[in-house]
Amino acid sequence: MLFVTPVEVDRPVDGLRWRAHLTARALASVADLRVLEVTTDGGRPAGRVVHTPRTPLRRIVSRIHPRLPARVAARDWRAAIAALEQIERVDLVWVMQPDLVGAGVPLPPGRLVVDLVDLEDGKYRGSSMAERLQRRRWRDLQAAVVGRADAVVVSHPGDAASIQHHRVDVLPNAVDVSAVVQQSDRPTLTLVGRFTYQPNLEAARWFVDAVWPTISRARPDARLLLVGRHDGALDGVARVDGVEAPGFVEDLEAIWQGSTALIAPIRTGTGTRLKIIEAFAREVPVVSTTLGCDGLAVEAERELLIADSADDFAAACLRLLDDADLRAALRMRAAELAREHHSPDAVERVVRTVVDSVMDERS
Repeated sequence: MLFVTPVEVDRPVDGLRWRAHLTARALASVADLRVLEVTTDGGRPAGRVVHTPRTPLRRIVSRIHPRLPARVAARDWRAAIAALEQIERVDLVWVMQPDLVGAGVPLPPGRLVVDLVDLEDGKYRGSSMAERLQRRRWRDLQAAVVGRADAVVVSHPGDAASIQHHRVDVLPNAVDVSAVVQQSDRPTLTLVGRFTYQPNLEAARWFVDAVWPTISRARPDARLLLVGRHDGALDGVARVDGVEAPGFVEDLEAIWQGSTALIAPIRTGTGTRLKIIEAFAREVPVVSTTLGCDGLAVEAERELLIADSADDFAAACLRLLDDADLRAALRMRAAELAREHHSPDAVERVVRTVVDSVMDERS
């Protein structure tokens, strides 16, 4: 088998990399596996890594490309084409994300499984001409990719229901981590994410502007941590009393140990939030919006607290900060859900099912 991934498989530091890591692990348990990382990161060592950069000129041209979404058109795919041409026929090619297939990069002969991860068109909800154009191009590209694939997997049950294909499976987002013991007496709310991703940035700004003032008045000793790459977008936010934005943190262990609760104040975007799953597995209580935990088999007051208005979100956070028994109950039930539905074993079960089905169809 050949696994083509847009990110590293050996450095699971965020949601997409966890998905790649566990998918590769599951595929390797099924058959001999070759991994090809087709990434925009030129700093990776040579070998299985293919560098497909986004050049300044391509970034400009991508905005007016007649067919492809900007993210796909902005990449120079020539190195990927050359690398794939060197690979002889394989029984199955598993491609993560639709970009490479949608760009028309030739793949080795064999059955094709495409992990769409999320439906990208759902991330463009604005009414501007640029947003509508990108939304339409992603829909066209996704439809073309689905038409080529022998099987499709996604992370969200709602996405699976919207795809017209005879073989669509939900591959759950998952982590392989252990519970942590809180080691800080200071009440700390933590939002972990890549803040160069617009829904995460909007969530952080909304929470700081609309929710945090209520919490900080009631609990002046409380702290808010916004952990993740932001390229300066959170510099202003970090000047608010009690708010810290340390940027990207390679090892989050100390962050989890110091967190009283994880917050997921997500109000736009698609997909399932792996940081919620990781918090469940780490036994860190969670407060989320309805959209933030969409796609997860959770119930309010059972595995987490759910609130959508600023006042309700603040009240939920204060409940967690003030009630140790509530935190303990949520931790126990959330950890059980993570073990059952979002573990490496859960990923392996789905991967094996998809591979067996696709290969049986060939025979």
